[in-house]
Amino acid sequence: MFYAGIFLLCLLSGLQADPLTLIQHGNNVIVHWDESEEPISEYVLSWYQADTGIMLGNKFLKRSLSEYEVHDLAECIPYRFTLTGLDWKYREKNQISAEITIGNCGRLCSQYGTCQDVLTS
Repeated sequence: MFYAGIFLLCLLSGLQADPLTLIQHGNNVIVHWDESEEPISEYVLSWYQADTGIMLGNKFLKRSLSEYEVHDLAECIPYRFTLTGLDWKYREKNQISAEITIGNCGRLCSQYGTCQDVLTS
């Protein structure tokens, strides 16, 4: 029953079962994905600040690629990467997402209840 629930959740979410793989390399992130089972003409990779939803960048990528490196990301910010596969008429065929926070970050909270992410050594 547990596995049926997970399968149903994947179907309802509209996402592929295989997530993006995010590999931190300094202040860069290598985004890796498996080849789509759907016929894809090209991909669009977008990255956002996860906690605010602000779009920070996007890139159209050839369908033959399976990874892309995003450079010069700030530390202690949660990023959300979304890869969208487009068909020949630029209709969305599939979409996968993953999140990562760059750096060794901790949470510093004041006595007034305000918190911020800070680097830890």
